Amino acid sequence: MYKYIILLLLGATSVHEFHMSRLDVNYKSDQQALQFSLFLFIDDFEATIKEENEAYDLKLFTDKEAIEADSLISDYIRRNLLIRLDNTDKEMSYIGRELDEKDLQGMWVYLEIENQTNFEIFNITNSLLTDTFDDQRNIINVKSDSKRKAYHILDKKNNNKKIEM
Repeated sequence: MYKYIILLLLGATSVHEFHMSRLDVNYKSDQQALQFSLFLFIDDFEATIKEENEAYDLKLFTDKEAIEADSLISDYIRRNLLIRLDNTDKEMSYIGRELDEKDLQGMWVYLEIENQTNFEIFNITNSLLTDTFDDQRNIINVKSDSKRKAYHILDKKNNNKKIEM
């Protein structure tokens, strides 16, 4: 009897069977800012960083969190989430991160491009976690002043999208 309870509890651990991220992009013309909200599964992100460099065990959102966690998060995202506006590469500022209140397995990372006037072409390359997980899907939802402009699912083979604003 106890054996079955233990097996049931082990099966109920917080392992997810799919690999995805979600990026909400919102251009706010009144603030001249392009704001990014990125959802990532914590264990997937930690596995990716560990694969890049075995010395880093991030232990995000725990008492043992790595001191360099924010810089590693920011650096990784800057290398794997590339933004071009009207054929000009743009650098995102890392704002911060928080644990997802609804899904404690995930985190939200916030980024921004400031002082951005109107633009016609938004080009995104999103290769987040695709080197670690072949089945990784990266959802992007693009809005301009809260009006939906595009919704796409990118993967390892198709990680770039050009969107006319």
